[in-house]
Amino acid sequence: MKNREWMTIKKVAERTGYSDQAIRTKCHNAVWAKGLMWRSAPDGKVLIDLQAVYSWIEASPAQRGKRTTQDSA
Repeated sequence: MKNREWMTIKKVAERTGYSDQAIRTKCHNAVWAKGLMWRSAPDGKVLIDLQAVYSWIEASPAQRGKRTTQDSA
């Protein structure tokens, strides 16, 4: 299994251009799968697998599910 690069929401926002709120919404609405693309650390902080986000971005719309207005945020 590959090494995952877990990052804070703030860092992922800086790297991808998505707003903090758009990232939180994707997690909350299960657009991004918990355990696969994001997880809660033992201290409760939400961490995102940046490589999984890049894979999701590069996937076709049919592969990643229905496009939402949050995708453009």
